[in-house]
Amino acid sequence: MATSLVFQRLHTYFLFPFALDKEAIQADHPQAWPGKTRWIDGLDSWIAGESGRCASQGMAGLGAWKRSSYSEFDLNSPAYSDLLFFHSIIRHVFFDTNIGRHPDDQENQLRCYTIDLSASARLWFEGSDALGRGAHAEVTDLRLYLSGQGIGVLSIGVATEVIDAGEALWINRRLRKLYPVDADSVRQGRTPNWLALRLERGSQVETVCEERFEHPEMVGFYPPLPNTIKSLLYFADYSLEEYEPVLDENMLVYSYGELDTGSVSNRESSAAFEPTVEDFLYLGHKHAEATKQSFGGATMLFGFTAHSCSILQLGSAPAERQDARDHRYAPTAAPAQDDLEVFKTFHTRYYLMTVVALFYRAVLLDFHERSALVSRRLLQDQQSGRLTLPSITMVNELRTEFLKMGYLFDSSSPNMLWY
Repeated sequence: MATSLVFQRLHTYFLFPFALDKEAIQADHPQAWPGKTRWIDGLDSWIAGESGRCASQGMAGLGAWKRSSYSEFDLNSPAYSDLLFFHSIIRHVFFDTNIGRHPDDQENQLRCYTIDLSASARLWFEGSDALGRGAHAEVTDLRLYLSGQGIGVLSIGVATEVIDAGEALWINRRLRKLYPVDADSVRQGRTPNWLALRLERGSQVETVCEERFEHPEMVGFYPPLPNTIKSLLYFADYSLEEYEPVLDENMLVYSYGELDTGSVSNRESSAAFEPTVEDFLYLGHKHAEATKQSFGGATMLFGFTAHSCSILQLGSAPAERQDARDHRYAPTAAPAQDDLEVFKTFHTRYYLMTVVALFYRAVLLDFHERSALVSRRLLQDQQSGRLTLPSITMVNELRTEFLKMGYLFDSSSPNMLWY
């Protein structure tokens, strides 16, 4: 897997969209939704474990999910630039804000949670496959988004520096895997045979959770998810089918890389250069050519597919150093200001655009599935010659969701997501 090509820097977010069974969860945890409490207003209690499930079962050594709302809105705050970049409807619906003057704001449809990563420890996302390949990257960011439509997005941010290109590509291709699609995928190395989250404190390394895919079995009609995902979603019970993945066996990959073109000096490196660029930008799912822009002495390539959104910087200038957790810049050389802006925007506006677009995609897919279930129920009622109350309730709930979607999609067409 090793090559002479080197990524000076790799930052990747693995995004896992999932659909929650709202009715089943509310029935199992009535303490979180007393009376006619809206679904979204009971999420904090449910996540905190106040509904009967102990919050201490959060991942050992990491703690539990905590609400993370925008609360400061002055010119120097992250919320100011993040919110103003988007259309006003997107600000109302897709941003978890704590303005204070609108405690009963009915438009806010999103809650954001984070797990604090200790400065005295390092969390690693690691994996290996049956062919002896493997890699690890430091986890720099853990975020969870839950929406009023019952859709969630788990975000795992990782980073590494000065890494062999083969290992960088393996990270993006293999750490995104959720389950094997068949037995051969593990034996042939298309799916890792080991995934783990490991906590490093000084000289001690503790395995927080791991998955070896030794005996994967379906959960009802749902695929077998790895312990790395189920442990992060500890507040919901996958064995009871309280949630399900929305997409396929891959998490969506949102990635930024800096490929050192100064290392392309011999015939072997030159031959590997184009395949490396293609693999990073498209992960084997090329739909269209990448968008190309030049900033100073560097070239930026933007690649988009149904499985990934990637930004690749090509250049030979030394990359500036950065604390991956707080994004403070401490360059060893003076990079172009445009380079800094692209990297900063990758972690802010571009990231938020990707999350919002993923919510739209997941909501549509989930609505399509629910429509099919309602249609089947109506067909059964027609065949039996009677209309039942549960069927009427199901149709009314679907109609309500349709009206909500119409409001969101009519008011927030793709060209209105941002200015």
